[in-house]
Amino acid sequence: MDKKHLDPFDGVYASVTATMQAHARDRLVPPDQDWLQALIVAFAKERDRWETAIELAPYRRRWVRLRSKAMWLVAGAYLHIGYDLPRAMADNWPGTGWWGTGPNKDRAGRIFFVELETVFPDQLARTFRSHKLVGWPSAVSWLVTPGMFKAASLWVHSLRQGAWIHAEVLATRTKRALREAKMAEAIEAALADASDVFLWRTFNYRSPEGAVWLSPALAGLSVTSLGLAQSVVTGVVAAVVVLLLGAAWSRKRQEDQQLEDFVDLWGRLASEYLRIAVNTPDDFRSRRKRRRSLLGLPALEDIEGRRSDDDGPRRAD
Repeated sequence: MDKKHLDPFDGVYASVTATMQAHARDRLVPPDQDWLQALIVAFAKERDRWETAIELAPYRRRWVRLRSKAMWLVAGAYLHIGYDLPRAMADNWPGTGWWGTGPNKDRAGRIFFVELETVFPDQLARTFRSHKLVGWPSAVSWLVTPGMFKAASLWVHSLRQGAWIHAEVLATRTKRALREAKMAEAIEAALADASDVFLWRTFNYRSPEGAVWLSPALAGLSVTSLGLAQSVVTGVVAAVVVLLLGAAWSRKRQEDQQLEDFVDLWGRLASEYLRIAVNTPDDFRSRRKRRRSLLGLPALEDIEGRRSDDDGPRRAD
C-alpha cells in the first residue's frame, strides 16, 4: 500500500492517541491509568500490522482500489474500530490477567464508553471537513458530502459499541483463533459485498477536493471576460452558465447520495458480519451467502469461480 492510502486515517489516529494519552496522564491514576496506557500501546501494534498482516491482504487490495481520500479514511476507521479494538481489548480484558486487581469491568467500561466516548467521533468530524482531506471546499462546509460523514459516524459508533462486546467474547470464550480469522474475513467481506451492490461506481468516486462540478461554470465565466459586451451574447452565455451549474449541482447531489448509501451499507455489513464472525464463526459463510442473496447479489461460488478464472495474478500490495 502507498502511504497516501493510510495518511487520512493516520492523521485522525495520531490526534486520538494524543488525546487518550493526555486523559491517562492528567485524569487517571493506577490501575486505570496503566490499563488505558496498555490499550494505547496495543492499538498502535495493531495499526502497525496493517501493511504486512497476511489475513488483511484481501482488505488491502480492495482499499487501494478506492479513489477518494474520504473513502480511505472510512476504510481505516472501519478496520481499526471493528477489527483492531476488540482484539487489543481482549488481550487486556479488565479484571483478568495483568488486570486481576483492577480496573474491573464496570470501571473500564466507564472509561471506554463515557470518558472517551467523543474522542474518535470529534477527530473524525474535524478531519472530514479539513482542507487536507477535501481541499478548498472545506471553507464552505455545505459543499462537503454531509451525508457520507453522517453515515460513517453512525457506523463508527455502532462498531465501537460492538468492539467492547466482541472483546469480551474473545477474552472469555474458546476458539479465539477461529473467531479472529473470521473477523478478518468479515471486514473484507463487508467492503466486497457493498462494492458489488454499487458495482464499478464504488471505485470511481473521487474526493470533493476535485470540485469538478464547478468546471462548467468557470468555463462559462471565462467566456464572459473576453470582452463580449453585446447584451444578447452575454444573456445567452449567462443562460448557458445557469443551465450548466444546475446540471452540475444535480449531478453532485446524486453522487453525494450514492456515496452516503455506499458508506452506510458498508458500515451496516461490517457491523453485521463482525457480529456473526465473533459469535457464530462456523456459520459465517452460510450467513454471508444468505445476506448476499437478500441483496440480490450473485452466489459466492459464482463470484469466486469468475475471479479465479479471469483475474489472473494479482498485483502485490
